[in-house]
Amino acid sequence: MPPPLQTSTRNAVAQPREGTYRTVQRYLKSPGLYLDPAAKEGTIPSNKVLHAARETYHSTTEVLFCSNGINGRGTKVIRVTCGCKDGECDWNGLKLVMKISRPVKGRVPEHETIQCCIDMAVDEYAWVLKHLPIVLGWFIADASVVQDRLKIKFGDGYEERIICGSIQEELCPIMDLKSPVEFAQAMYDVLRCHERIYTHSRVLHRDVSQANIMFRRDGKKIFGVLNDYDLATYLGQ
Repeated sequence: MPPPLQTSTRNAVAQPREGTYRTVQRYLKSPGLYLDPAAKEGTIPSNKVLHAARETYHSTTEVLFCSNGINGRGTKVIRVTCGCKDGECDWNGLKLVMKISRPVKGRVPEHETIQCCIDMAVDEYAWVLKHLPIVLGWFIADASVVQDRLKIKFGDGYEERIICGSIQEELCPIMDLKSPVEFAQAMYDVLRCHERIYTHSRVLHRDVSQANIMFRRDGKKIFGVLNDYDLATYLGQ
């Protein structure tokens, strides 16, 4: 096992707690991505070699986001790198993050909601693809033993949760933009995306905030991206 992972406060919204180290260590090892035996499904190939990225001047793991809230229930976003050899992996050279969240059991996972929006982005709506996050792989783990004990102790009032992990393209925070023109363009893109997935894909995002308004660069152009669909819901549900 690798040594305990430490965190960086750079770009972190909240100071990660000790639980963050255990979570990262549980799903990453050197070399390779470790899926807990409880992981019941997923699309990340077992031969992928992923490492927690580290800041060169601190040698600490780059935790890009750590949400406030009850420890063990918040979302963690960690920068990762693909260690596969050149030519062996289509992820090599990409800027990647691992996102680990703990949604309520029974809620539609984020990757399914994003895929629904992608599936509807065809023909005249294909432009929406430029404003959605890219999910390269995902997995779901169910800590059923612990959940069963808590359910017995607290009864029907206990809200069961699962662990969802995904590997996604790394996006840039909206506040990194310095040009007023680019800032306005990114905001316009996100508003258009939100309106389109609401009216066409019937998806209500429910968490539009500064932290979830991102952008990506493609050459000299920037594209605003509406990120984080953990709380999204389908209209009519």
